[in-house]
Amino acid sequence: MHQALFFLLVLLILATVTAMADITQIASYVETVEYQENGQAQVTIRFTSKEPLEKDFLLPCSYKNAENAILVQPVSGTVELPTVAGVPLLGVPVSTEIPAFTPIVITYTASGAFKPEDAKKKDFGNIDAKYLFVHTVPSLIDSFAVRIILAPGLQFKAVDEYQPKLAKDDPNDPYEYGITDKGLRSVSLTAQNMKIGDRAMLKWRMCPERRPMGLFIGLILAALAYLVCFQDLIKKPNTPIAPAEKNE
Repeated sequence: MHQALFFLLVLLILATVTAMADITQIASYVETVEYQENGQAQVTIRFTSKEPLEKDFLLPCSYKNAENAILVQPVSGTVELPTVAGVPLLGVPVSTEIPAFTPIVITYTASGAFKPEDAKKKDFGNIDAKYLFVHTVPSLIDSFAVRIILAPGLQFKAVDEYQPKLAKDDPNDPYEYGITDKGLRSVSLTAQNMKIGDRAMLKWRMCPERRPMGLFIGLILAALAYLVCFQDLIKKPNTPIAPAEKNE
């Protein structure tokens, strides 16, 4: 059943893509996702096509709540946000032919990328988050990469799931932690030779960098209790009493 639905989805996307542009070969595709303190994400896509682009074309969109999509480079323009069978896409305009290997930059905002309020509701201040890129258009991506940058004051707790999976005998992970020039925490994921239907996914937990004030208060109270209970151990030894003088 799921395979049939996916096949139908592919046919719908193929029909849409065919109406807009020929299938392209993408040499490099890089997404940068910058989380904001209000739960939004600012997404920047940088990619190059191995073929000239003469007509409007579609790209996958990693977030359903995308808005304000803009073509920044090589020329400015408004990027459409169509959906096909509920799948979000980016409709990129081409006013004049874009030569092969020309850097193309697109930006958009995604609302509700994570819930900042979870830091106050969940144990240990954990905030669950997920990034998912599904290659839903029939172009081949030679090299894919995504870098997720956390909002100020947040740090990674752990990466719980990821795709693509590596071979069982490969001791490495496809993701890597890092820190930006501004001191913000980040994690990067790479994939190679992505075809339609392939996924790149990260699921992780993050939490505030600053420890809750209650923890510091608890430590202070514990220290005071220690001093009270064991004060006899830290007292200075009593001064010996001098012997009484004898009367002659």
